[in-house]
Amino acid sequence: MKKPALFNVLFTFGVTILIFYLLFKVIEPKAVFDALEKADINRSPWLIIPILLNMLAPTDKWRRILRSLGCKISFREMLVVMMGCMPIKLVIPGKIGEIARAVYLSSRKKLPLATGIGVIAFNKVLILMALCFFVLAGRIIGSLSPVWMLPAGLALLILILWGLDVPLDMIISKSKGESKFGMILKDMGKAFVGLKRIQRVGFFFYTLFSESNFVITALLLFWIFHLNVPFYDAISLAPLAVLIGQLPIGISGFGTREAAFVVLFQPWAGADTLLALALTYSFVEYIFPTFIGLFFMPKFLAGLPPGTLDEEEDKN
Repeated sequence: MKKPALFNVLFTFGVTILIFYLLFKVIEPKAVFDALEKADINRSPWLIIPILLNMLAPTDKWRRILRSLGCKISFREMLVVMMGCMPIKLVIPGKIGEIARAVYLSSRKKLPLATGIGVIAFNKVLILMALCFFVLAGRIIGSLSPVWMLPAGLALLILILWGLDVPLDMIISKSKGESKFGMILKDMGKAFVGLKRIQRVGFFFYTLFSESNFVITALLLFWIFHLNVPFYDAISLAPLAVLIGQLPIGISGFGTREAAFVVLFQPWAGADTLLALALTYSFVEYIFPTFIGLFFMPKFLAGLPPGTLDEEEDKN
């Protein structure tokens, strides 16, 4: 491992450990365990709904995006790709797990590597826009703003997706098409401009459905931990906490996401209860699917060219 990669690993692990150290310095660990014991475990089986949604819906969305780009892949194999890289993505910083998806598709399905990375970027844009819509919807409903503001906000996001190919075409056209960088940029751009505008909008609505698991998990955990959080606050603040967890300063959002839950939901519970809830949230949304991903990981790794992870780690 090269020094920059080693520094990235140490930095992200260090930030995560530091945040948890500060959290548990302010909040008594015993109080957190007591809050976990007070949770209604009999209601926990309902969490299987967002867990399945979290694993299956993004898999099907990826399969549909790839099929629209001319890359045919079965749902079963796509599930191997999505779940098999989750342990890598969770543990190693630098989005290596997601890059490994593109490498797998390039090796097994002959999808240009740059196009695979472009699909990752496109998916990130869709997720970001979906989370922003949930935050916006909750704020509009909660503040009793005019009803027209909600469809107007949705229309604005759709308009951005609809016209996304305009600036991308300009960027690609300005690059030297025959140069190596120009070819890579063109292949990456296929993930955006290679889709019809109506398809991009359709995938946005699919993402609203697939990313609703963040909201469903939060609502169920509020019920399990006996918190009376208004619906409009739940559908806006939980995605906001997830967005904060996307900041590239820790391991898969651990620490930043929990801190965000403690701060954002403080009007409805004590810090100990909120930290217990946030830890459970991370377990349901990230840790448990990663354990499931371990069963898919050998088959996923078998589809990668030798040395892939070492090369990607060095790049990061």
